[in-house]
Amino acid sequence: MKTHTHGGGNLPRHMHTTTRNESIMSKKSILYIKLSDSPFITEDENILKDAFEVNSFTLKTAPRPAYAVSLLKMTLWLLCNIRHAHAVYAFFVSWYLIIPALLCRIAGVPLALSIGGFDANWLPALAYGVYHKRISRSLCGFVYRSASLIIPVHASLVRVENRYSEYNTVKEGILNLFDGIRGRIVVIPSGFDTDFWSPGDTEKERVVLTVGNIKTGLNYELKAMADFVEAARRIPEYQFVHIGDYDPHLFDQLVAEPPGNLTLLGFVNHEELLSQLRRSKVYTQLSVSEGLPNSLIQAMLCGCIPVGSAVNGIPDIIGDAGFVVERRDAVAVKTAIRDAMNSALAPRARERAANRYAIAIRRNELVRVFGELTSPPDGTRLHSKKS
Repeated sequence: MKTHTHGGGNLPRHMHTTTRNESIMSKKSILYIKLSDSPFITEDENILKDAFEVNSFTLKTAPRPAYAVSLLKMTLWLLCNIRHAHAVYAFFVSWYLIIPALLCRIAGVPLALSIGGFDANWLPALAYGVYHKRISRSLCGFVYRSASLIIPVHASLVRVENRYSEYNTVKEGILNLFDGIRGRIVVIPSGFDTDFWSPGDTEKERVVLTVGNIKTGLNYELKAMADFVEAARRIPEYQFVHIGDYDPHLFDQLVAEPPGNLTLLGFVNHEELLSQLRRSKVYTQLSVSEGLPNSLIQAMLCGCIPVGSAVNGIPDIIGDAGFVVERRDAVAVKTAIRDAMNSALAPRARERAANRYAIAIRRNELVRVFGELTSPPDGTRLHSKKS
């Protein structure tokens, strides 16, 4: 029987099966717990699938009865799979991770966490952050101490002191908020498709855009929507556009007389968001709490000139390619928006975002750190035994 070792097309059927099975068996297994199927969460899943065997579970958090059932299903799923896993991975830290944290300790399987904002920031005046409630603080502290690997999207989520607004009066970041964290911390920024998020051929208009959900009063405060509305009121010659889910009744209560140059588009798909970013000259991110805001990076990739608050990762994203407002002040916001509209920083904004936040960067780093996590030098499983 004649066979060929190249191309694979002429291999006997039993040799095809053996090769494929050996490839599968050679991959380390990761259990991935997801809070949603948001693009940046599924992107990590797709990245890891290229190098590992990934078994995913999506937790349903609403309504409450479904949440309880989903927690039970997650526990059973972990019990069935954890003995054969080389790592458990979760994006965003919340109290429910106490279950995988405990099971990882028992099974001797390393726990890896990605953190993005709510799980590392604390604004007491807004009762915001997993640290705020005592029970949540204790449970999340145990989760952090159980982790062998922690992956923040920005270094400010590790340790920072924000003084931008009246809310930012405390030290934030996991090492400021939680004691006893001794797992490995590796900062890996979010990654984006720089071919999709691009300026295109659309001519820029005198439009100021912002993106963010404002379905609750807390959202409204965190995204500093009042500052965006006030800027629209103070600069009537520009068009101000908001994209994101919002509650019309809540908005009417909070904004009695919205300015005529303000448009709320609501939720849009990625194609429509891309279109709006390409036509807008200025993008604002005036949040009082953030991690590494995705929409700001997407805007810069599309050639928007950024204006942002001096909070967490925002100044680092903008750098010398836009304008940072150092303290929460309506006049300072207005001045920064005018300066951005009259500037020619669009190419620099695009270049900075493309060089720092291309998807290839996150892909390479994720595969590297999970390879190290699942294949420790001494050949044993890594597991954080911290208390």
